[in-house]
Amino acid sequence: MLYLALPGIVFDDSAHHGWLVSLLFITPIFSSYISSTSLVRSYVVCYTTLILSIVTYRLSPLHPLAHHPGPKLARISKFWGAYHAYGGHYYKLLSELHQQYGPTVRIGPNELSVIDPAVFQSVFAGMGKGPLWDGRRFSMHGPGSLIGIRSQQGHAERRKSWGLALSTKSMKQYEAPLLARAVNFGDKLRQYAKKGEPVDMAKYLSFLAYDFTGDMAFNGGFDLVEKGDVHGVWSLMERSLAAMAIRQHLPWCLPLFLAFVANRANAFSDFTVQMSIERTRSGSLVVEKDVSHYLLDEDNLKPEVPTPEFVMDATLVIVAGADTTSSVLSTLVYSLLKSPEYARRLKQEVDSALPMRVAEWSNDWPTLLAGLPLLNAIINETLRLYPGVPSSIQRAPYEGSGGSMAGHLFVPEGTAVTIPAYTIHRQDAHFGPNTEKFHPERWIDPTLREQVNEAAFIPFAAGPANCVGKAMAMMELRCVVAMLVQEFDMEFATGCGKDWSDGLKDYLVWSKEKLLVNLSVNK
Repeated sequence: MLYLALPGIVFDDSAHHGWLVSLLFITPIFSSYISSTSLVRSYVVCYTTLILSIVTYRLSPLHPLAHHPGPKLARISKFWGAYHAYGGHYYKLLSELHQQYGPTVRIGPNELSVIDPAVFQSVFAGMGKGPLWDGRRFSMHGPGSLIGIRSQQGHAERRKSWGLALSTKSMKQYEAPLLARAVNFGDKLRQYAKKGEPVDMAKYLSFLAYDFTGDMAFNGGFDLVEKGDVHGVWSLMERSLAAMAIRQHLPWCLPLFLAFVANRANAFSDFTVQMSIERTRSGSLVVEKDVSHYLLDEDNLKPEVPTPEFVMDATLVIVAGADTTSSVLSTLVYSLLKSPEYARRLKQEVDSALPMRVAEWSNDWPTLLAGLPLLNAIINETLRLYPGVPSSIQRAPYEGSGGSMAGHLFVPEGTAVTIPAYTIHRQDAHFGPNTEKFHPERWIDPTLREQVNEAAFIPFAAGPANCVGKAMAMMELRCVVAMLVQEFDMEFATGCGKDWSDGLKDYLVWSKEKLLVNLSVNK
């Protein structure tokens, strides 16, 4: 969509698309008819005048965000953001901008980035999802997934079934499938260790996360660890990430992307539709009541075809349930490879709580692992350094609100607020000294813990629209990490070293290079 940003008028809602397009094409024709000038000249004059007026206004002191500092190109157009998103280093750019301009930076014609906890906690509490989610849709029509519902009421209503699916009671059903996947994953890694071959842990941790997500939500069927990506589900998702990262900056371009550019994203959408159909027909099999059971309300309904809402949420389950968790696992393994002393200490801690091998863990393993200080500190420190969503947490005032106060900051209606977790988590003011360093002690040592601002730790966002799957993610992280340190010694393979994190790319979630690791089996 084009933003006709005049004082008090911001045409930035998708409902105006047809009207705006008609106006843009008809006005030059009408002008040509009145003035008897050539049609081409009328279009040139009209569009040049329009563009210049928009640019002038966005750079002028009349704009409601004029008093916020930021790059001039960012003030003019979100094409600036799309350009930087294409390279995958948008998260680094935001860190540099906040270092240059301070806690509030204007990063778009109608967008701010904030790293002040007093501001962003108010944003979480009182605003809905931002417009970037309009650009991450797989379809122009029908409902989006839970994560993209922008109204607080609509989000709360849709979230009820998710709350049931991921409640404390329901979580018990997922423990056995998770442990079985961890055992199977360990067996696969043991094969590599015996052959003396390095394993790409980034890929196989993704395979594991996808396999468990399939068990938890769709009756399994992926089996990527055992069979490889024979269905193309992992590669389809990986290849669609960059296109969606660009789209989120230009949501008005979504029809063009869907029609001409995003074939990969469309292929992934086709896959999730087929998966939704098969799951709706089959019912729960792997666990008594999987996530889809609650999303389809199978206790009360017997659907024969998936609802549009379920199809969209099926996509969300994969992205949020597999991609984010696998990214955290990969960066955690990388951090342990760089700091092997923590891997040794963690093995001792796990062995003291669960001295038997993973296949023989007692039924209370989730509770025992949740109580291990070093394990939780290492997970928290990884989430701090490499949050699953590094720069794309976004909120905005509700339509018709006129704007909202967020701490000391007034956010006008039509303004998006980005909350870059990666940047926030690396502020000495919030987490003590040496925030660029992997130092789990900051979560254990009482003196260092006093320097941690809990309000600034937002790997799962915050407020009523926070991550509904936090408890599930934490259980999966604890299980897999504990199994790895208990069963294996790990070291960087030749060609992969301490600069691996430099290759991380931010496409909403992390896109990762190969993490080649040599394994030896612990006796």
